[in-house]
Amino acid sequence: MEEAFGSRQVGSSTMPHKRNPIKSEQVCGLARVVRSAVEPALQNNTLWDERDLTNSSCERVIFPEASILTDHILALMIRVIEGLTLKPERIARNLEILQGVNMAESVMIELTRKGMNRQEAHEVMRKASMDALSKGTPLSTILSKDEAVKRYISPGEIRLFLDPGHYIGTAPAQVDRVIAKLTPLCVKTG
Repeated sequence: MEEAFGSRQVGSSTMPHKRNPIKSEQVCGLARVVRSAVEPALQNNTLWDERDLTNSSCERVIFPEASILTDHILALMIRVIEGLTLKPERIARNLEILQGVNMAESVMIELTRKGMNRQEAHEVMRKASMDALSKGTPLSTILSKDEAVKRYISPGEIRLFLDPGHYIGTAPAQVDRVIAKLTPLCVKTG
């Protein structure tokens, strides 16, 4: 996935190939400034007597600044999201790099669900994952030969539980529901 990048945009003065996510970088930097307002706001909790005004000068700075910056951050993020480019083939390739080890938790949960002790399932998956990584072998191959695993799940189930698409469960439907609820509330910014 990548942030929109203009045809004449420059990512780096020394690396012509570089594509910096400029708006996202701005959001990260400005979010630090907004978060920095938390400390003085917390210090304002300790007021003397019957609420003195030692907090007033501080709050006249931090509240407007944090509000304006947060509004700007939200506007930037709207533009980032609207211009976002997803690359499903790249996402799939990145998920495959670890040859299933990144999905070990899914298999561990299924082993536990089918009756294996939770600690034993964790240890089986830890050893299998380390073995797969050290040998450069797909985790499915290691698990399909493991007698402890085969007592609980079949090779077909192993492949299923190592599939990231299976593991995300109802997440896509949940996202669709949230979008459907929030879309009418959104005001298009210019």
